[in-house]
Amino acid sequence: MQYVLLLLCVGGAHLVPLEQLYLTNSEKCGYDSCQATSPGMLNVHIVPHTHDDVGWLKTVDQYYYGSRNNIQKAGVQYILDSVVKELWESPKRRFIYVETAFFWKWWVRQPPSVQQKVRVLIAQGRLQMVGGAWSMNDEAASHYQSTIDQFTWGLRKLNDTFGQCGWPHVGWQIDPFGHSREFANLLSMMGYDGLFLGRIDYQDKRARLLGKNMEMLWRGDDVLGKSSDIFTGVLYNTYSPPPGFCFDVLCSDEPIIDDATSPLYNVETKIPVFLDYVKNQARYYKTQNVIVTMGGDFTYQDASMWYINLDKLIKYSNLKAARDGLNISVFYSTPNCYLKSVKEANPTLPTKKDDFFPYASDPTAYWTGYFTSRPTTKFFEREGNNYLQTMKQLQVLADLDKHNEFVLNELKSAMGVMQHHDAITGTEKQHVTHDYERLLNQAIDDAFIIAKQAFNKMILKDSMRKPMFDFQRCHLNESSCQVSENSDNFVVTVYNPLGWSVKEPIRIPVPAGTFEVFGPYGTIMKTQMVPLAAKVKNIPTRVSKATQEIVFLTELKPLSYRSFYIKKRLRPKRSAKQGSYDYYPSINQNIWSNDPSKTDYEKYLTTESIPDPPVYLEDIPNIYDKDVNFDVLKTNANDKEHKMLDLEKILDNRKKIYKTTNDHETKDGSHDNDQKNIDFEKILVANRQKIGKNNNNDPVFDPFKTGLSDNDQKMLELEKILVENSKKIDNTNNKEPIYDILKDMPHDNKHLFDFEKITIDDKQKIDTKITNEPTYDILKDGLRDNNKKLLNFEKMTADDSKKIDKSNSFDILKDELQNNYQKVPDYEKNPFDDRKKTDKSNNEPNLDVLKGGPHDNDNQKILELEKILVHNSNKKVDSKGSTEPRPFNYPSMFSNEELRMLADEPHHAVKDEDEIIIGNQHFKLEVNRATGIIKKIIFPDNSRTNFSINMYYYIGTCGDNHDTAHRASGAYIFRPSSNVPIKLETLNTDIIKGDIVQEIRLDLSPAGYLDVKFYDNQNYLEVEWVVGPIPILDDTGKEYIIKYETHIANKGKFYTDSNGRQILERCRDHRPQWNVSLQEPIPGNYYPVANQIYIKNSRDFRMSVLTDRSQGGSSMIDGEIELMLHRRLLCDDAFGVGEALNETAKDKGLVARGKHRVYLGISKDNLKKQVVEMHQPPILLFADATNIKYDDWFAMHNEFSWLERDLPKGIHLLTLEPWDSQLLIRLENYYNDKNASAEVNLQDLFKNIRILAIEEMLLAGHRPVEGYKKWTWKKDGGKEKTDSVKGGKTNNLIVTIKGKEIKTYLADFEIREHSTQVKATSLGMLGRYEVTTVV
Repeated sequence: MQYVLLLLCVGGAHLVPLEQLYLTNSEKCGYDSCQATSPGMLNVHIVPHTHDDVGWLKTVDQYYYGSRNNIQKAGVQYILDSVVKELWESPKRRFIYVETAFFWKWWVRQPPSVQQKVRVLIAQGRLQMVGGAWSMNDEAASHYQSTIDQFTWGLRKLNDTFGQCGWPHVGWQIDPFGHSREFANLLSMMGYDGLFLGRIDYQDKRARLLGKNMEMLWRGDDVLGKSSDIFTGVLYNTYSPPPGFCFDVLCSDEPIIDDATSPLYNVETKIPVFLDYVKNQARYYKTQNVIVTMGGDFTYQDASMWYINLDKLIKYSNLKAARDGLNISVFYSTPNCYLKSVKEANPTLPTKKDDFFPYASDPTAYWTGYFTSRPTTKFFEREGNNYLQTMKQLQVLADLDKHNEFVLNELKSAMGVMQHHDAITGTEKQHVTHDYERLLNQAIDDAFIIAKQAFNKMILKDSMRKPMFDFQRCHLNESSCQVSENSDNFVVTVYNPLGWSVKEPIRIPVPAGTFEVFGPYGTIMKTQMVPLAAKVKNIPTRVSKATQEIVFLTELKPLSYRSFYIKKRLRPKRSAKQGSYDYYPSINQNIWSNDPSKTDYEKYLTTESIPDPPVYLEDIPNIYDKDVNFDVLKTNANDKEHKMLDLEKILDNRKKIYKTTNDHETKDGSHDNDQKNIDFEKILVANRQKIGKNNNNDPVFDPFKTGLSDNDQKMLELEKILVENSKKIDNTNNKEPIYDILKDMPHDNKHLFDFEKITIDDKQKIDTKITNEPTYDILKDGLRDNNKKLLNFEKMTADDSKKIDKSNSFDILKDELQNNYQKVPDYEKNPFDDRKKTDKSNNEPNLDVLKGGPHDNDNQKILELEKILVHNSNKKVDSKGSTEPRPFNYPSMFSNEELRMLADEPHHAVKDEDEIIIGNQHFKLEVNRATGIIKKIIFPDNSRTNFSINMYYYIGTCGDNHDTAHRASGAYIFRPSSNVPIKLETLNTDIIKGDIVQEIRLDLSPAGYLDVKFYDNQNYLEVEWVVGPIPILDDTGKEYIIKYETHIANKGKFYTDSNGRQILERCRDHRPQWNVSLQEPIPGNYYPVANQIYIKNSRDFRMSVLTDRSQGGSSMIDGEIELMLHRRLLCDDAFGVGEALNETAKDKGLVARGKHRVYLGISKDNLKKQVVEMHQPPILLFADATNIKYDDWFAMHNEFSWLERDLPKGIHLLTLEPWDSQLLIRLENYYNDKNASAEVNLQDLFKNIRILAIEEMLLAGHRPVEGYKKWTWKKDGGKEKTDSVKGGKTNNLIVTIKGKEIKTYLADFEIREHSTQVKATSLGMLGRYEVTTVV
């Protein structure tokens, strides 16, 4: 009967829903749910967990759904399904979960009944969330802004769904490959009480085990002091279960079999092994508590296997401990409960003030390669962050509809996934990389609707009007943009996401042609056209028609946009009244009307076209600034066909445009030598009167406007000399050049006019009346005195410091031609041989090759033209100014001094024949023209120091990894085969000079490119680098680095940032808290560089390099900074990826392009402001304006700033985003001084937003600071007390932020009407006009 009553009682109990039974104790979550520990006993905390990578060997979706199990047997949905079911079976069981991205993906797909069970489990502390971020982020390559964002996003989901019971109390970083000090600081500011780590360096771990220092107090920031401290524990066995105790379907360990009748019974053997393990672990920790992790990668897909065996393990361990008097208590627990037990034990902890980089797992396995692996993905993540910050801001500032937050949340999720320690690190399989990029790219595209709506609303001044601009983003890292390449008229809107004004260079890719850029008020912007380098144009993934970039500098107010109207300009027709046109508008004021009511553009539309002025010597530099493409003479073999075609078109212009008008005079030779010179000059000048065309019949860009190579300059100067005669000779009425003047000439001295033939035309294109064999003697006799300077070429170069001597006779040519001009024999090669096979050992030009023939070799012709030009630089001048004879005495050009006087930038003087000076107001570089080697940097006070920039590569070790000696370099591991990198050779050097930017471009071999840029009045060098496709035909992988080399005596010390925020000192071959032994000295001295690395000497003269993405860096030699740029390897390093890091695109090695900014000088500034400006550069949006007239655009609201003024110095608006009906605002004081406080008045901060009240929150925004009390610990040297943080909602809107603090507020607000910025009248703007035509 009693059994019947018991059965009825049990059955009756089930009449009450389990949810109601368990909810009676719902308040016992978090620390309140922890089991009390037993004093005087070893408390063993069994922590069931799973580690679910948000992408690694499989994509996020493949992991969640359990797809592609042939790669890895893993399905996250089955894990959570199974765990919830098993937890529901017993109230004693515990489980922790980390990755909110997976949990949320699962949560939204569950029925209400399952969701209710989960709420109960969390409310009772049986299921606890740890970490809580969207993913378990990396700590080396990640940036603090993105880390904060992804914690904010994950914790918000947990807080909104589960309230306080959903708050994680500990960080759980069990798998990242090293740990950063700034991350510890961020967790402390988020209110976390502790942090648990899985991986630390094997030598560090050994030292900590021996010293019982596996748990410590980690100080996150020296300036913030004790408020940044956080308890940090290193797990004993990474995150794996004890050997032999993995009870998962993925494991092969024996289960616990407690059937005494079975021959497999093993309780008596397994339990003692486990108890011995935990007793041994306890020897290395300071309290009577040990944490035993029971789980691994994607474990618990069948959770019953775990819990059945863990139940037995706990039961029989406690029985044996009690029976044998072992004083051991084993129970289910969580990291929260373990931390609480340690806190109650109140141990004295050591303090750590550095970080855990670099991480090594054995003597040859330094995990420093991933600092750089997959550089294009790392850059894309940085771009994604900038788009995310911009979209969050615009959603608020433009007061857009709330439904946009759906796409904004999609972008938050994608960026959270990108922070995962196998995503931004580049340590995943290739197809997973593509999926990460797909996710982020799709999210940015979807969120771009916010930018489109915001700028259309602001620019059109009416939210109800139909949008006019379909804004697009462009692939500017490849200098590619569909809008700017295919639209004659387009609009570029530039947005500054920072809280202070910036001045930034803007570069817009465009095809060949002439463009004008109109600023917001109709001002024609000062611009410069810069040709794209062949290395950029040939990036395999690039699909673009752009051949050049429009470059201009613009100033942007804080949180502002500026809109620019860009118009492709067609060259106007020439005026028929060329002779009567006034060519001096600065004197006669007849180009522009003085009507103040017209903008520059309106004046441009109503002004007659301006013909070319007459030729005068003083106008020569301007006359030759036309659109003929003389790039044909450069040496890129890839463009040989295009170049030869352009050359032929240039030459063909002489015949097509000009015709003989006085044949009877030319036939009988009645023209004197003056007329002959004039005609020859006209032939050359005629070419400049017509724009060259390419195969697409598009205008060909003229490189003379932006910079000349040495050979181009020489060709130009030769033509200038020939043109010069027109100054003193009557031009008469004969306007057309006469070709027949060249007909009746003797044939004895034909060599000089072999070159003249090149300049005029080849024999197949010259009028048939002209003799095919040109001669010299016409220049020998009868020349007028006023023309003697024409061919006195040798005198011009005899002494660079003297002006041209006009008294010498041309008779010098008679002897020179006979004595020095020797015909070079033809190359003994097939005329159709490829150019790269041409013998270059003979440096003498072969003029005969340039003659026409049935088997013309275009490549050979180009080579010989180059040799002709190069020969002029071979003459040596002794101290007395005399010259040595040369085998080939081709006429010289202007002296170096004369070239300097004719240059666009006279202050950039050529130092001597082999060195050039290039720079701006802050720096100048001394460069060897021939080698491209940068030798020195010169400062405004004329002081100088050695400085050079070079590219190298390490050869990656390739091994089978069966032992440490055969470790391969791979996605994780950096292991070069030699400690000495191989330097790349310079192939070509190009110089670009202009008013806005000056550049020195170096083509490097193999597979390298550098472009050092000096922008006008900017105090940095911008170094653009391109690497790839990295060659592997020699069956060796390569790891490319760049070195910045100086003589700074940094004594083995260098400084790198921690996640883009604080700076840490590094010492070569040294670790602050333990003695290191380095078998791999290069990888062992590499550190992550998120934004900045610098070296300095005792006088604080420093060189700082700012990066545009995460890279590995070091200073292996005093005075040098090296940064790894790109990696392509052929072997796997055997740490799980299972494939080599061999990225390809379009069946070629992946090309990476990026930039650094280099600052040099005496300074103590940590450059934080400049770092932020490079991390969040202006966003460019492009819109076609084909159907939008300029007048309509000009009437729009083309500039606006949402801030009333710049934020106070040192204050950075880190976050502005919508938060339900409130705003989330984060303000950071980036000064590295706790006394550098700043006040910010939030009430009038924004023009269109009135802040009504604020509540201060912890850093992640999930928890108010009011009531939060930071835990204090005893530490070596004494105990420090920390007061609770004061907070609460307040109407006091003036906030004070101390140095290095980040303050987070939830703000009540209202939108207020703001006055529309009134466009200044044309009259008021006249003084600001910069009337500059882009050519």
